[in-house]
Amino acid sequence: DRVYILRKTAACHRELGQDDLFAETVAKAIDIDLDKYAEEPWRASVNQSLVRSYRLAGNDARAELHLEEALHIGITRITEHPDSASAAYSYGRTLQLAGRHEEAFEQFSRAYDIDRTSSRYRRAYFAARARLQNPFQAIEVIDHAPRATRLFHPTLPLAKPPEILARVHVVAAQLGDVECNDLETL
Repeated sequence: DRVYILRKTAACHRELGQDDLFAETVAKAIDIDLDKYAEEPWRASVNQSLVRSYRLAGNDARAELHLEEALHIGITRITEHPDSASAAYSYGRTLQLAGRHEEAFEQFSRAYDIDRTSSRYRRAYFAARARLQNPFQAIEVIDHAPRATRLFHPTLPLAKPPEILARVHVVAAQLGDVECNDLETL
């Protein structure tokens, strides 16, 4: 999907501090979304895409309008087609955008129960289940390089900043003491 690629590109521009390119790329994504919306305003997926694009642009008010519209479309489709896996899946995606993850899981579960052959519904179901079972998200992976490699980077500090150590201790408290050579962890 071109809009998806444009949003990813825009996010990269923002990370690189290229504000003009960020604004230009997000505007292209929104223009494409609005063209689709003009043709098919009744499609939840078009409204979901507008939510993502407007959120990326920092326009939360417009994002919220399209989120409400997508929720309304989802409820209508679920009511009119209670045995539709597609309707349940689409509504689940909208609920995820709204941050209503337990309800999204219920809809993904419905879609997967209705159609066990769909890899899309299976992936959504298991991903939502994993999110509910483990609400922690990895923020950053810290790789502790061997001491010998420090010689290749003499400008790097030899001591670890205290904020990194604090994060490592929090992770250690959550996961317990796990070593690479500990066979029980495998």
